[in-house]
Order: sequence, then C-alpha cells, then structure tokens
Amino acid sequence: VVENPIVSIITSVALEHTRILGDTIEKIAHHKSGIIKYRKPVIIGQLPIDAVTVVKEKAVEEQSALYVYGEHFHLEQDFQGERYTNNQNNKNIAQLQRRLLGNHQGHNMSLAITAFFEVAKTFHLEVNDDFIRNAVANATLPARFEQVYPKVYFDGAHNPASVEKLVKTIQQQFPNENIRFVIGMVADKDVKTVLKLLERISDEFYFVDFENPRAAKAQQLFDLSNAKKKEVLHDSVSFIQSSTDFNGITFVTGSLYLLAEIRSKLIHV
Repeated sequence: VVENPIVSIITSVALEHTRILGDTIEKIAHHKSGIIKYRKPVIIGQLPIDAVTVVKEKAVEEQSALYVYGEHFHLEQDFQGERYTNNQNNKNIAQLQRRLLGNHQGHNMSLAITAFFEVAKTFHLEVNDDFIRNAVANATLPARFEQVYPKVYFDGAHNPASVEKLVKTIQQQFPNENIRFVIGMVADKDVKTVLKLLERISDEFYFVDFENPRAAKAQQLFDLSNAKKKEVLHDSVSFIQSSTDFNGITFVTGSLYLLAEIRSKLIHV
C-alpha cells in the first residue's frame, strides 16, 4: 500500500476476510507481511506463533529490523498507571494513563509509542516523555468502547477476535453490571461464534437491520441467538436514547456500518 514507509506495524493476525486473505493464520500473515519493505523497520504485536514465523522470515528476506512486543519492548502496570520500556533505546516511560480502555488498547499503545520512536529517529526529533503521556491521556477512537450516552457504549467488534477483546474489557470495567446488546452484523462474518461469545456475559439481545447490501437480516440473527431475552428492534435510535434509564450498560456492536448509521441518525434527531 505504501511503497516507502518509515516503519511498518502488524498489530494482530486473526482469521478474518478468509475469502480474500486465505483460510489459515499462515496465509493471512503472509498477506499482512506484504507491508514489510526493504530495510524498513517492522513492529509486531502479540501474534500467533505461526504468524510470527512468517513475519520473521519476511523481515529477514527484506533485511528489515524487527521489534517484537514482549521481547524488545514491554508494558506493565505501574502504581500510577502503566510503564512502557524499550530495550532497544533504553526508554522507560512511567505514569501512562489511557482513555482507551482494555488490555488490548494498552498493547496497541505500546506499538504506537515504539513506532513513534522510529519516526522520531528518521526526522532527528527529540522525544519528550511528557508529550507522550499527554497524547496517551487524550487519545480517543470512535466506536472502540466509546461512551456515547451515560451507560451506552459503541464498539465496532465484528469478528471473534475483536469480540473476545470486547467481552474481556466489559468484564474488567463492569464486573457486576447487567449487560445488554443492540447488534447488527454483515452476513459474511462468523455470526454464530460472535453471538456465542457475547452470550457468555448477557442474556438480553436486540437485533437491528441496517442499510448495507452485505447486512444480515435482524430476524436471521434472532433465529441464531440462544439468548433468553431477545427481540427484533425496529426503532434503534429511540431505544438507545432511552437506554440511559436502563439498570445496567447497553452496548451497540456488531458492525461499523451499523454504528455509523445509528450515529448519523442520532446527530439529526
């Protein structure tokens, strides 16, 4: 995609878009490692062992320096947030406090900081630790555990890997709360597995239709669900607005297309 990057990053490798990328971790890793360019550094996150092997081979082939999370740089809990350490440049940044919630976002943060050091090196910039702390404290990402209303969150988890992260983050942040989901998905995703994962932490689901040629019908999702309390929802906007009165937390999830559509309707209400 970029012919001459400063640095390449591979955050994760999971079985997604299998019709395009392949049906094994190795095949998908092969496609993703295509962003590794000749003698340009590459930074990788917590990848499956099979993926790491593929990426390392590509890095050797391209004579690219490889920096691996958990090996060359680390993130750990600190008494005032989190601490990032980098063995390659002897960096140690403490008191990092994220707005983006979830362990996976800490992982992403450490990759971003590591990549920034490579950019700074290229442009001969001095790195100020306080600027990094400030950036981490203010970084936000729409539709990633995003609080839209009190007790209402948007998260664009749409495959088993991202849904597992969502479930873990919900369990960390809201261990004793009632959880319910408003959900719509595209039909070519692993709908059954996604629903099964979400049903581990909730028995209340509301399925919605949205405008996209790939969208699964809400009734199809309803039929696949094993939730005790489930319903096809026809007015998602009013339901979400009234969810501030719900005795628990409402998550709107399943497809970024759905979230974008609902967000645009909320803006014009």
